[in-house]
Amino acid sequence: MVDASRRILAFEAAASNGYDGVIRLLLDAERFGLELQSLAVSWPGAGVAKIEFTLAVDECVDAVSLLQRFARHPTLSFVEHGGRASTFNSQV
Repeated sequence: MVDASRRILAFEAAASNGYDGVIRLLLDAERFGLELQSLAVSWPGAGVAKIEFTLAVDECVDAVSLLQRFARHPTLSFVEHGGRASTFNSQV
């Protein structure tokens, strides 16, 4: 159960290497003190993994900053939260 001072943020990402993408996202979540609520990885085709995850974060956490931080990872080509996307990498 999520504490009243926290909120849930849902993200979706595309990765050229699903395992590497998941590991990097999980390490960031731990590093920033975020609480993983759910994680799903699928391979819909074309060598791209789809990663969907939700995090419990403090109210003061800026979702856009997290979005930009997650999108910096080299295996992630796309990260989205609430209709807002970051596509910093073009390797996928």
